[in-house]
Amino acid sequence: MSKIIEQALELPHDEKVRLFYALKEDLRFEDDKLIEDELTTDQWKALNQRIADIKTGKSTLLSLEEFKQKMEKKTNEIRNSN
Repeated sequence: MSKIIEQALELPHDEKVRLFYALKEDLRFEDDKLIEDELTTDQWKALNQRIADIKTGKSTLLSLEEFKQKMEKKTNEIRNSN
C-alpha cells in the first residue's frame, strides 16, 4: 500500500469524509458524460428505464437546490452518526 493511502487511512473520520468528497470532485468526468464501457448492460437498462419514467411523469426530478439540501442533510447525518 502506498504511503499516501496509509496516511489517509489514519485520518480522523471527518477528514476522511472531506478527502472523499474532494477526490470525488477531482475525479469527475471532464465532459460530464458517461462512457459506455463504464456501465454494465443492466445499469444501462436501469438508467434508460429511469429516463423513460421521467419522460412519462412516473418519476420527477429534484431542483438543484432541493438536491443540495438533501445531500447536505444526509452528509450531516453521516458525520453525526460517528
